[in-house]
Amino acid sequence: MKLIICTDENNGMLFNNRRQSRDSVLCQYVLDLAAGAPLAMTEYSAKMFPESENIVVCDNVFKSNGFCFAEEAVPSLAGVEELYWFNWNRSYPADVVFNHNVENLGFRLEKTVEFAGSSHDKITLNLYKKGE
Repeated sequence: MKLIICTDENNGMLFNNRRQSRDSVLCQYVLDLAAGAPLAMTEYSAKMFPESENIVVCDNVFKSNGFCFAEEAVPSLAGVEELYWFNWNRSYPADVVFNHNVENLGFRLEKTVEFAGSSHDKITLNLYKKGE
C-alpha cells in the first residue's frame, strides 16, 4: 500500500473529528501522485477533492493495495510500502496525532519536496519507503 497522510508541525491530524486544514493545491498534488491509479479514501475525504475517476470511496481505506489517503484515523503502518507524508507549515489544535516513529519502523526517507499551497505558504512532502 502507498499511504498518504497530512499533519501539522506537531503531527496533528484531526481536531474534534474534523480535518485541521485543506488545501486545493495539495489535493491536486495527491491526484497527480496517484497518476490515474486507484486512490482509496473515505467519503469525508472525497468531498474536498475535485472529481476524479480514480478516487475510490470506501469505509476502510486501509484494505487498499494501491494508494490510500487517510485523514480520519491514525493508520497502522502494517502493509505500507511507501508513506507520502504531507506536513503543513503551521500548528493547529489536534486531538488525533500521527504518533509513529517511521524510522524505527524500518522506513527510510527517499525525498523531500516543498511547495506553496493555496492556503499554506509551505507544504512539505516527505516520501518514506519501507526498507528491506
